[in-house]
Amino acid sequence: MKFKFLQAASASLMMSVCGFSNATLITHNGYTLDTDTKIVSNGVVEWLQWSETKGDSIDSALALNGGDGWTLANVQHMNGLFGNFGWAPSIDENIDATTYGVYTPATTTDNFDHFIELFGYTYTCVGGQCSDEPDYVTRAIIGYDLDGDLKYGGAVVVNGGVNSTYSSIRDPRATIFSDNEFFWHRSDTYSRSGIALIREIPQLTSSVPEPSTLAIFALGMIGLASRRFKKQA
Repeated sequence: MKFKFLQAASASLMMSVCGFSNATLITHNGYTLDTDTKIVSNGVVEWLQWSETKGDSIDSALALNGGDGWTLANVQHMNGLFGNFGWAPSIDENIDATTYGVYTPATTTDNFDHFIELFGYTYTCVGGQCSDEPDYVTRAIIGYDLDGDLKYGGAVVVNGGVNSTYSSIRDPRATIFSDNEFFWHRSDTYSRSGIALIREIPQLTSSVPEPSTLAIFALGMIGLASRRFKKQA
């Protein structure tokens, strides 16, 4: 009986610790993606991966996620995000802002690749005006509507590549589009775009025990149970 109890307790311990190791964490430029929750966080704010809302409208994305505290990201949010990757901000909602990188072969990565890995690509483009490799693109609608024109802008990141058709190289780029260039309405959907949703992380929260803390606690409980059985023997 004692052996079976200790077996069961040990199995419970292993399950409780292993439960914390299922998620894969990917970190670039101070942002970490949890591949289970599809949330990108820098410890202050969280972004829902853009590929998770691909094909949604602003209204439908907020209807599905708004109850969890998600709101539509605005140009200031996007400026902060792009700034942490070294890209230029948009100084006005009616002016586009594009940062070009330098194309590197597929065997190497840069900030454009890292951003797309974090936020998920919303479509790929091969040949024609695109590259041969293909291009990976992540795009999201953002809440520009500061001037009340009921139109919204967008943000796009492309990793670039070689275009043999035109004997050219398409450099990677990150663009914040104005609501004049890439305008959208709240009910519009686009199969190649997600919705940029963001929420703040409460800074005054109760601490969650680390897996190592739980493991020590569980081992202590097993030890106490073992001593109890020895006394009864």
